[in-house]
Amino acid sequence: MGSLRIFVRLRADFYLCLVTCAVNFVLPALFSIVIPFLVIHVYRLPPSLIGLFDFFFALGMVVGGCLVVGWANRTFGKRNAIVIGLASTAIPHFFLALSSNVVLSSVGMFLAGLGMLNLFTNGSGLRATATPPEFRSRVFSAASFLVAVSIAPGMWVISALLPVLGPHVLLLCTGTATVCAAALVYAVPDLQTLMKLSEDDSAGVYARLYPAAFQTPRA
Repeated sequence: MGSLRIFVRLRADFYLCLVTCAVNFVLPALFSIVIPFLVIHVYRLPPSLIGLFDFFFALGMVVGGCLVVGWANRTFGKRNAIVIGLASTAIPHFFLALSSNVVLSSVGMFLAGLGMLNLFTNGSGLRATATPPEFRSRVFSAASFLVAVSIAPGMWVISALLPVLGPHVLLLCTGTATVCAAALVYAVPDLQTLMKLSEDDSAGVYARLYPAAFQTPRA
């Protein structure tokens, strides 16, 4: 509980993590539930196509990490890059809902992978530099815990809604919800200021911005 107590008080990081949880609520379910259902029961295509979609998503993450993240940060600013990246994870939702074209859906997966790296790189980079070193492992563990916890409820909700709404309507709903969640990044307090700091200026800045988070509670 000590790690969560610290993390909750880091407002910028905590609220950004909640946005990540909202996106993560549907993304794993897309890969493990909705796409297999579409491929096997609706499109009636070989199950190997599921692995192909996973490959293009992973390829997008690799290309994003190597080539795109730095360019997006310089071009749009880090906060805007995070929003665009998170919103891009909705692309395969819409492509799969509106078309059965395998190439188009693969491109959507690739673009989603590109965008996901913007969040991982910028969010984790800020957390690593802004958190005082002696608290860094606890803050990372709390963030990882919250993101992981969001997966199971998403699996349950998506699996329950799939037979009710059908895959295409469900994908349109999850895609729209993902875009709306991405826009919430603009409401994260202090994030714009933090994202404009250089790596040297952001070193340990959480201790100055949120000093109460690192105070030892009284016995």
